[in-house]
Amino acid sequence: MKFMLEGKIFLHCGEIGHLPSEDTSEKIRKVDVLLIPVGEIYTIGAKTAKQFCDKIMPKIIVPMNYKTPALNFDLAPLEEFSAFYSGVNKNDSSEL
Repeated sequence: MKFMLEGKIFLHCGEIGHLPSEDTSEKIRKVDVLLIPVGEIYTIGAKTAKQFCDKIMPKIIVPMNYKTPALNFDLAPLEEFSAFYSGVNKNDSSEL
């Protein structure tokens, strides 16, 4: 789902399970904030998510659908995705 909020373009990838086609990638470029799953088990994993981010080149990437201590099922940890980047700002939801 692509939407605009306060002048910023957001793209929420939902439960995407594959890289979009080149045609689709062209249509969704110019994204300010990308919310992308990185957990691999039910969605794309870290490596595919990184490829997608490289195509779209958002200003801000918000990874989602990854392993946390509160989950009772298996997903890949956030660190598998964040390892591709330097200068990562990580906020613990308990601090919000």
